Amino acid sequence: MEKLLQEYFNDILNEMKKSQNESDNSGFSKDGEVYVNQNNLLRFLFFRLYYEDDDELIRLYNKEFQIGLTGEYFQQLYLVCFDRIFKKRFDMSPIGGIENKKVFMKGKVSLFKGRLVMTETKLTIIK
Repeated sequence: MEKLLQEYFNDILNEMKKSQNESDNSGFSKDGEVYVNQNNLLRFLFFRLYYEDDDELIRLYNKEFQIGLTGEYFQQLYLVCFDRIFKKRFDMSPIGGIENKKVFMKGKVSLFKGRLVMTETKLTIIK
């Protein structure tokens, strides 16, 4: 299970590397200012969400939907993680546009008889 999870994470990371330049792995710039390493942030977000149960995962996603798209880079990483986990667990995702780099949330979701269903829709796209 852990090996499968690591391979899954590596696939996401490779996709992110294609679209963004990767930061230095040290975690600090030359003058000592702290910055967030993309690998570490993505790993943190992915594993944090992966181990949530279905109800909590949906609650966190719906909270993000309620906030709406902000266009922030960190939110886009967060949504990419949601997308992969929803697809793995439910074979569908309320996140769209990942492939063409225009991330959007299709709507609020809930569980109905073990399946993910849209309960409210609102379409906003961030480039």
